[in-house]
Amino acid sequence: MAMTRHTILVAEDNEQWQEILQETLAEEGYEVRLVDTYASARNILETEEIDLLVLDLELAGSSPVLDGPRLLSHLRRIGCEVPCIIVSGQGTIPLVRQAFTEFAVKDFFEKGAFDLQAFPRSVELALQSSPKRHRNVILRDFDVTVGPPHGNAYPLIVRCPAGTGDRVLKLSTPSEMQIRGDVVPSYEQARMLGGRLFDALFRDEQSAGEFYHRSQERLGENQVLRIKVGVDLIAHPELAPVAAWPWEYLYDSRRQEFLNLSAHSRLVRYVPVTESYELADLEAPYHVLVVSAQPGDLPSLDVEKEKNLIGQAVQGQSLTVSFLDHATRERLYDELHERPVHVIHFIGHGIFDRERQQGVLYIEDRNGRSDPVSGARLADLFVGERISDVRLIVLNACQTAVGDEHCPETLLHGIAVHLAMRGVPAVIGMRFPMSGRTALEFARQFYRDWICGYPICEAVSSARKKVHFQERAEGAEWGVPILFQSRSV
Repeated sequence: MAMTRHTILVAEDNEQWQEILQETLAEEGYEVRLVDTYASARNILETEEIDLLVLDLELAGSSPVLDGPRLLSHLRRIGCEVPCIIVSGQGTIPLVRQAFTEFAVKDFFEKGAFDLQAFPRSVELALQSSPKRHRNVILRDFDVTVGPPHGNAYPLIVRCPAGTGDRVLKLSTPSEMQIRGDVVPSYEQARMLGGRLFDALFRDEQSAGEFYHRSQERLGENQVLRIKVGVDLIAHPELAPVAAWPWEYLYDSRRQEFLNLSAHSRLVRYVPVTESYELADLEAPYHVLVVSAQPGDLPSLDVEKEKNLIGQAVQGQSLTVSFLDHATRERLYDELHERPVHVIHFIGHGIFDRERQQGVLYIEDRNGRSDPVSGARLADLFVGERISDVRLIVLNACQTAVGDEHCPETLLHGIAVHLAMRGVPAVIGMRFPMSGRTALEFARQFYRDWICGYPICEAVSSARKKVHFQERAEGAEWGVPILFQSRSV
């Protein structure tokens, strides 16, 4: 009998073999999960803690190729090292040899000569030889959707693990919620602002507070709350002041912790899209395009160091990286037009142009001077060329996540928000200027964890904690990056 309660995922589309494998494994004391499609197997492996995969290479699906090898390729690309035992009728083709050579396959059993006695021992050995993997966090969604104001209050709709449906709640308007200026708040300022906002949301134990605390209590092992703050700026632009509040600094005074630095919660801003796009079904390898601009009339940046860190983070992984230095409009268009790009990482300067009331990135003109490109123009480029391919855009440039501090309504025209609303699944922008050292540490940790298979919000959380731990001053730079998502990736 198994000494521990390991969880084994069986990906098999034949009902008879599902029954054989489930009974055999259950008798050994294992917890068995059954799936019969590539999509369901991929979803479980990405979101749950699985100790072993038992895979049919002939797993049927919509792909032109067999979905068994396709699943193994996906696991290799995201860095998931879950061990695998193949149980399949494909016993003599080169596909099996490839599986042992390229993937974490521990053994092979041909269905025509299946050994019921040898199989449990093979499972035990595969589990013993498996290297310890990072904690596979399971996200439990806590949705908070803010509606248009009625008097001095905002209706909230909360959906969460402790809720049994939608309830409309009231959020009293907190005073002095806006962060003023372009300086990162101190630790104490961040705690004060975040505590005030947390109290406004969760202080009332009869409403959202009850849902929040009950949801925390119901979390199982390796589960965390993903707090999804939704503000529909398309339908209700008057909610822009609420969207501009410092949600990243939510602070629970009872636990004495920031939610974004907690082991129990994560926070993302969910953005409705103006038009929904079908995402392409991507195969390895992902391609990362690092775009940098160094206009001669703007302050210099340590672009090379950040480029090197990104290259180091993806080294040995199933990703390719290309670098577009001294980006101009023509070169950026050509790069996106000629081949698929899945991640765009921009290094340079950004600003919210008060005169034009829109966020801009500074690339270079033909003379090497600054050429401001609006978020709307960038969105047109991405939507027109690569919207089905692009999964993530990282904007390492200041003021890319905000609008005019004196006019919160302009958040609607900030670069990151605009890109997310146009359909980019995930966009990371910056609220304030970030110090060079902090930006480098954030990028390094984020890419390390994301490449290893963490969801984007989890990789951002890990990078925040790394920045917070390394901050020598009593600042709160870990809250500078803002993650906007229009869908989960």
